[in-house]
Amino acid sequence: MDHSNTDAGTRVELHCHTKLGSVGAVNSAAEIIKAAIEEAMSAVAITDIGVAYAFPEAAEACKSLWSATAKECRATGIDPGAEQDFFKVIYGMETCLLRPTPESRD
Repeated sequence: MDHSNTDAGTRVELHCHTKLGSVGAVNSAAEIIKAAIEEAMSAVAITDIGVAYAFPEAAEACKSLWSATAKECRATGIDPGAEQDFFKVIYGMETCLLRPTPESRD
C-alpha cells in the first residue's frame, strides 16, 4: 500500500511524540515540523505523554521555518501569504485518566 502524500496539504499527523516526552521518541519537535512541511502537510499535532516540554520548541521552529520560507518567496517575487496560514502546530497531550479508588482519596 502506498502511503505517500500526493495531495499537498491533505494529510495531517495528529499524534506525534517528541524526544522531550517520556516514551523514547528520537525526534525533536523542530525535526517533526520540518519533515511535515517537506511532506506538504498543513499541520501536525505534538502529543507527548503527560508533558508539554516540546511546545516552546515547536512554536519557535514554526516561526523560524516561516521566516526562512517567506524570505525565499520574497527573493523570487512570490507572495508568501500570511504567517498564520503557513503551518499549524496542534498542541496536545496524551494522558491516562483513572477512576479514583477509596485508597487514593486519603
